[in-house]
Amino acid sequence: MLTEPEKDWKKNVLPVMQLFAERFNGSFVEEKDFSIAWHYRNVQKRLGFSRSRELLNNLSHIVANTSLRVIDGNKVVEVRSAFTNKGIVAKKIMQEQSPDFILCMGDDKTDEDMFEAMLPYAETIKIGEGGTAAAYSIPKQEEVLSFLNILNSEKCK
Repeated sequence: MLTEPEKDWKKNVLPVMQLFAERFNGSFVEEKDFSIAWHYRNVQKRLGFSRSRELLNNLSHIVANTSLRVIDGNKVVEVRSAFTNKGIVAKKIMQEQSPDFILCMGDDKTDEDMFEAMLPYAETIKIGEGGTAAAYSIPKQEEVLSFLNILNSEKCK
């Protein structure tokens, strides 16, 4: 943790997400220090997506005029501080460690902050379809391991 998380905002967001989790079988709420997420990957596809739109709309009104962000992720809706993201953490780790090479990979919208922050310093790869700030992409998760094996064998030569 880079800073002590503020938690007052959670009392407004958590009940809304819990209501959605109670209403839709297979969905659940995950509370972390800096965020709260409603996961719906186990909800019927069309129902989960349509309800995620409803939740996004509700949460957008709750966080309006605050320093919070509502993120529409891969079968997850997340609320977190706009000042806390993977990009900030990745940059801090990079500065502390000074690595020779950085490979930055991710498959979700929450990884986009990391790609943007690391682009000048790292090779960035988006896993999956869709627009991205990453320099490269690998279409399917199943292809990642073979890519890493090829990368490793090239390094050994």
